[in-house]
Amino acid sequence: MDHQQEQVEAARIVVLCRSMLARNRETLFRAALTALVLLAAAVRAFSPRPFPDDHDEVFQLGVIQASSHEFWSALRTDAVHPPLDYLVDRATLWISSDAISHRLPDLLWGTFTVAVLGLLLRRRRGRVAGLIAAGLLALAPYHVAETRRLRPYALAALLICVSLLLLDSLLARPSRARAALFFAAAAACLWTLYVGGLVLAVASTGMAAEALFSSDPETRARAGRATRLAASAALLALISFVPWFPTILRAARRPPAAPAPREDVSRAGRILSFFAFSPMAGYRFPPNALFFAGFALAVALFAFGAAVALAGQGTRFLVVWGAGSVAAFEVLKQIHPHFDSYRYFLPAGIAFTCLWAVALALLFSRPRARALAALLLTTVVALDGISLARYYRFGIWNFSSGRTKTASQGLARPRTAISFFSIRDSRARLLGKRLER
Repeated sequence: MDHQQEQVEAARIVVLCRSMLARNRETLFRAALTALVLLAAAVRAFSPRPFPDDHDEVFQLGVIQASSHEFWSALRTDAVHPPLDYLVDRATLWISSDAISHRLPDLLWGTFTVAVLGLLLRRRRGRVAGLIAAGLLALAPYHVAETRRLRPYALAALLICVSLLLLDSLLARPSRARAALFFAAAAACLWTLYVGGLVLAVASTGMAAEALFSSDPETRARAGRATRLAASAALLALISFVPWFPTILRAARRPPAAPAPREDVSRAGRILSFFAFSPMAGYRFPPNALFFAGFALAVALFAFGAAVALAGQGTRFLVVWGAGSVAAFEVLKQIHPHFDSYRYFLPAGIAFTCLWAVALALLFSRPRARALAALLLTTVVALDGISLARYYRFGIWNFSSGRTKTASQGLARPRTAISFFSIRDSRARLLGKRLER
């Protein structure tokens, strides 16, 4: 009897120790993720760029300052983006012009995306993968560059990650409440960025399909109900977008703004380079040896990450998210070409960053490969640092010459930029006075 009591007591101690260890690991994960989020905020707030810095920011600044009638008229005429991000910036401007001049909304969206992505990968692949994904996105040059601009891309990327996190929760525990949250996030994504809605559709389909074809019968059963709820939520989100359809149809009838991009090996290399260490247009940067070494490492990690993701449960949707979104963009470019801006690939690039994280997390899980994993992670961070240092120093990239340059002199200083826009809208002068204070 005493021996049985001792065994029971020993078992209780083991359970207690495991529980304490799990809590300690969770506390450590939360602390590390918080540190990475703060790092992301610091990186994006470092070395502020002149405001407004380019013609797109000038346009958005003018729109959010316009009267209600001119606000909606400008967005319907332009028809490049839905209005949600403009409405958020308009409300922020009403509260504080300083928040707009410092691009605070976009800095917050970019920072929050790092946190949400860390939580998503933690649920799908574990704590190590979540932390690596958050850290890589915090320093990813393409994401840093686009979340330091007063444009809709940062909010759209955040809403995609939030929607996928909510969908993951819905697939795990189907309920109407979770479906309602997924609907709200998906609708907000649609109303923020057209291509954001497309990326969300591709990524959500991949995540739901992975659950539906799971080898676990219980998972498949839950996924069946969850998928029906998610499909209903997605349909309602699309219905909510119906009032904006006439604007989209009018824009689609316009002549193409640019010729369709040429699909070749060079373009594929530029896209991968954009996802790796070359912000803006994805061209190489000097010295060539450094760039090609980094590019080779990036391609190897992409391929290895895709293989690891497809081989295991939970991250197969990343391949669909990344590759499927890029393929969908390229089809759209051939059907109705618009300006071939690589920033449209931002929501797809997040999936490729996650593939790096999946590859490195697997290596860290193997004791014999941890030294290699640490070396690869250090190399990636170093290349990110080199790219960001050039970006901070020179403002934007001029890849046609292989060198960098500062922003357009016509928009480099707030006063010049404000006077440039005041030709179109005199209300810009009012913000100009506020910014000078």
